[in-house]
Amino acid sequence: LGVLEAYFTILEARHADALRIERRIDARALTACVPPLILQPLMENAIRHALHGGSASVAVVMLAIDRTDDGRVRVTLSNPYLPSASARSGLGIGLRNTRERLARFFSDDFALTLEYTYDRAVLTLMMPHRGTADLGAPASRGPVSEPLMPAPVVASSAPGRFARLVTSPHPWRIAIVAIVFWIAAWWFWAYQMYFYRRALGHSLPSALDGSWADMVSAAAWMGLTPVVLWLGTVLPIRGRWWVARGLAHLLLSFGISLLQVRIIIATGVLGNVQLLQASNFNQLALNCVFYCLLIALTQRRAALRWLQARQVAERRVEAELALTRWHTRAMESQPELIAAALERVSAHMERAPDEAEEEVLTLADSLRLLLQSSERVTVGHADAMATLGAVLSLRRSARAAAPRLDISAHTGRDDIQVSPSELIAQTHALLDAASGIEAIHVEVVRDATGRAQLHISPYPAQAGFMLSDRTA
Repeated sequence: LGVLEAYFTILEARHADALRIERRIDARALTACVPPLILQPLMENAIRHALHGGSASVAVVMLAIDRTDDGRVRVTLSNPYLPSASARSGLGIGLRNTRERLARFFSDDFALTLEYTYDRAVLTLMMPHRGTADLGAPASRGPVSEPLMPAPVVASSAPGRFARLVTSPHPWRIAIVAIVFWIAAWWFWAYQMYFYRRALGHSLPSALDGSWADMVSAAAWMGLTPVVLWLGTVLPIRGRWWVARGLAHLLLSFGISLLQVRIIIATGVLGNVQLLQASNFNQLALNCVFYCLLIALTQRRAALRWLQARQVAERRVEAELALTRWHTRAMESQPELIAAALERVSAHMERAPDEAEEEVLTLADSLRLLLQSSERVTVGHADAMATLGAVLSLRRSARAAAPRLDISAHTGRDDIQVSPSELIAQTHALLDAASGIEAIHVEVVRDATGRAQLHISPYPAQAGFMLSDRTA
């Protein structure tokens, strides 16, 4: 954080009117040791996209660091995001390199996710809280930029305690999971055969009687599980040679299956049987299934990355479709009004040229403002009020009458961001559906979750509409 503060000072001085960096730091997280300069590329990405991919006059980048209840460190970066201005897809080189560095330090015990809302990108990093005792290095305590504040709630794919135990590559954890799983499998097989034989009328003193072959089978798999997991790591089924590696795993599955059955035969619990005897084929097929499941477990990271990339692309398309839909509705509602306004100007041209010229200038200003607003993803409160005023001015030019704009004293907020296209389309729909409206009242309210909303309602009281804050 000390290194970042110097970087922030330079950027805030250079972009004093266009950039604001908010910091929300939990003092409990400051004792955590992290890889050197792990936050620098993430902040550079966020600030670059905020300055070049946002639409607000002041780009707000938020850095939140806190310690979760289960003792992990959560880093959240939020920056403005404009889908139409972003030519790149996926996680990008910088984030991919960061993910690889985190994997070297924390193996699988971390989560790095990138999500998109309507107009912001939210990156969340979850990692274990490791102090000096864990890393053997002096702790680096950065400055507390702001008092403790709650971090924003964002969806995260951070694994839970049990998932971390199962998927962590630490040898002792793998050993614990393998032993517990195969003991449970042995008991399942034992009771399965016990009840099967009882159903056939056989008399057995206990479920363990006759299940020693199953116990040997489970014990053999306890020893083979680390070997299979290692094979899945050195021969990942991805990249250029994924077909060849897949065929190699197919052959290895047969080899491991034969080895496991050979171990059972060597103990003598099956009596005098041959390796490729027909009665062993069921065990060989089951062993191949176990092998494939263990290999699939080693490939989970690649599958999760692919799934995350698909989800990011899907959300980006949804955001762009929503933006296009509001653009279309805003544009469809205005041509008729423009034509009516031009007809009124033409009618006034011969009778009152001065008034007609003033009406033309007013109409031009309104159309220019509406066009500029429609091209932006979000606007602040002041620009939203100017856009709403332009809508009413256009309707006044077209129909010689329009409601007045009544702005509540509670709306003097510059941090709220709303969609201008949605504002234009919703306002036109409201005025077209209602009659006898004298004024449009605007105020900022908060919903049950505390999220700010712009409430636009007609007077006399009729049904209005809400615009959600798109800041985060």
